[in-house]
Amino acid sequence: MVKFFTLDFFKGLANELNKNPTFQSSMADFKGSMILRAVDRDLSVYFEINNGKLENLKAAKAGDKADYILEGSYDTWVRIGKAELMAREAIMSGAIKLEGSFMTLLSYADGFGVLLGTMAQAPKEF
Repeated sequence: MVKFFTLDFFKGLANELNKNPTFQSSMADFKGSMILRAVDRDLSVYFEINNGKLENLKAAKAGDKADYILEGSYDTWVRIGKAELMAREAIMSGAIKLEGSFMTLLSYADGFGVLLGTMAQAPKEF
């Protein structure tokens, strides 16, 4: 079983998303880089979404740049990973800090919903 929020977890997530026609079609014209960071642990991942594919996945380092950076506590990410908390609610409440355009992310809500749903359904241990 893979540990949640590790690079191996996100590699498995990317593999599933890149086979998912709903993700591909809903993100078909999205191009952007993202960093997801658990601020209270040394866990950060960088990836790009290009035309419906999650690519260039790697561990993110302090100071790395991306179009969108989402930071929150590990416990907040666990709640998102268990589908107990929606990312939109986490951002709006301040539990997840967002650098980048919230409105752009909202316009791709269907695709990010698939991403988060896949994250919640993926086998993992916390």
